[in-house]
Amino acid sequence: MTAQAQTKTHQLFDNISDLFSGNNKPNQMALARMKREAESVCKVNDVEGQILLGMIACSEVNVKSCKKHHELAISRSIDDDTPYLNYAKSLDLLGLSNEAFQKIKNGLSAYPHSPDLISFAIHTAIDSGHPDDVDDYCDALNKITPDKNDPEIIDLKRLANKFSKSGITNDIASPLMKLANDLIFNNRLHSFSKTFFTDEVESNIDIYCWIEIDANPAKVVEMNMELCEQIANDPYFCDKNTFSIAYRSR
Repeated sequence: MTAQAQTKTHQLFDNISDLFSGNNKPNQMALARMKREAESVCKVNDVEGQILLGMIACSEVNVKSCKKHHELAISRSIDDDTPYLNYAKSLDLLGLSNEAFQKIKNGLSAYPHSPDLISFAIHTAIDSGHPDDVDDYCDALNKITPDKNDPEIIDLKRLANKFSKSGITNDIASPLMKLANDLIFNNRLHSFSKTFFTDEVESNIDIYCWIEIDANPAKVVEMNMELCEQIANDPYFCDKNTFSIAYRSR
């Protein structure tokens, strides 16, 4: 790929990434133009082009197309962990955090020493409700990059330890996060970020999670009420320590 083609690809990647960073959704003309540009990239670098098309489909909440293009990127790549990472990020945005976590684990089977995949495994372990898995990934990351102390990774490890101290294991956190993520997926929305914070009083630790979505305030209220009803009516959570989850508008 020429330097000029690489520059255009990077610019297109930035433009597509911007679809998830602003409040204004792109119009159909802008999306059609990006698709044409991504298809042009396929002629020069098919793997990168398929990744871009998968990201565009994610922005449109076209799950079938998103998965198809990302799978093609993986199948056509050689010695590259990037397709797994971008696929997992798209799945996580769509509220498919369990699938994102599994895709990262698939990637680590092929590239076990990838710091980028391990780092995102730590993120998706929390996002999908698998805090018990965080310590092992943190240990693996530390072995590969012993001199790098990422504050975000350190915070996630501390959060996982607080889950453990609260008695909230994967068996509890995973189905609870799945309820919250499924509501996002079923409403064809995006999960832009999950923010966890804790409130500690003596030996009690309360954990809270804000999920930022692209919905108006009325829809957010509706979804929060539905999530509360689902948790309250699920007998699985009746006698278990849980944590609070709420949606908020971007």
